[in-house]
Amino acid sequence: MNRQERRAHEASWRKAYRNRTLKEASPGADEGYMMIDNAGIPADIKADVARTASSIEFHGLSEGGDCWLRAAIGYKTLTNLGWSPRVELGGVLFRVGPDPRRDVVAFCGRGNYGYAVEGGMLGHVWLRLDEDLIDFSCKDWPRLYKPDDELGPVQWQVQPPSVIWADRDLFSDWQREGTPDLGKVWFCPWRGPPPALFSDFDRFLAPAETFGDIIASNIARLCLAERVSDYRKDPAGYSARWHHRMRERPATAGAW
Repeated sequence: MNRQERRAHEASWRKAYRNRTLKEASPGADEGYMMIDNAGIPADIKADVARTASSIEFHGLSEGGDCWLRAAIGYKTLTNLGWSPRVELGGVLFRVGPDPRRDVVAFCGRGNYGYAVEGGMLGHVWLRLDEDLIDFSCKDWPRLYKPDDELGPVQWQVQPPSVIWADRDLFSDWQREGTPDLGKVWFCPWRGPPPALFSDFDRFLAPAETFGDIIASNIARLCLAERVSDYRKDPAGYSARWHHRMRERPATAGAW
């Protein structure tokens, strides 16, 4: 991406975000529940990484969609803490109510696949860290989902989690036909060539780089660098030093 293209790209999303001050809140103050498992990395670290990645809000992006920017912010947060996540491309379905068509948040195309389309895509973007699937965009789904008007209003019996961070095998129920059961999430595969933005990593990551000061401030406020370092050095002793953080368990729920 040349300088002129980068400036144009930056202008398209800079107007669309607003920063929200991150507070060290109790789990009950989170926007919805966090679907986080307790395997591997401690759940309290996962929860505070999610709070950091969710501390920037944005609306009405003209390119790539909100999930791209949320994934980029999450990617930068994780790499700042020494991890090496991967960006994954596909689709997602989440059943929120009784009707198998109307009440399904669907960011995918025909056959329950993600596809590139002219000028954009029918799909979704998330992160992968080792065997964990990480999606920081879930809390944005109710705002982004625009169902077909002929189906009537969505009956939101179940709200999406604010974040998903769990073993990817827990989300292996995808099928080519049909939709998930109530409260279930399907992460769908991708079919065909990727969209142009997926092939230009600098362009993908550029917005998150601009928010670097906010991300760094949140990491410092939540002592994440120190906690991650202690966990890596002594996983068994982590809870003894950070027991006050361990007590602030993230609220976990949902159908697994």
